Amino acid sequence: MSLYKTKGAHVPSLSESVVEEVKRLIDVYKGEKLSITVTGHSLGATLALLVADEISTCRPDVPPVAVFSFGGPRVGNKAFGNRITAKNVKVLRIVNSQDV
Repeated sequence: MSLYKTKGAHVPSLSESVVEEVKRLIDVYKGEKLSITVTGHSLGATLALLVADEISTCRPDVPPVAVFSFGGPRVGNKAFGNRITAKNVKVLRIVNSQDV
């Protein structure tokens, strides 16, 4: 989580950077039919889900959000899963059953 939320003295966190860019792009493409797809592999798959969680509520007019997660660990607990579902974030988690 620190990788995602930590910021430097003159550098925003990954979380802040992504959310601000998504807000900017929503404004740029105002009037267009939009959707947001976030994807990642391994640790990136975890970050993709955290990003989708934040993006889904970053403003009232946020378009539909989906996550494609490849080879990532399970993220969060039942309450987190319920929150993602309530926000209508669609998640497809793809893993190899032979991975340890």
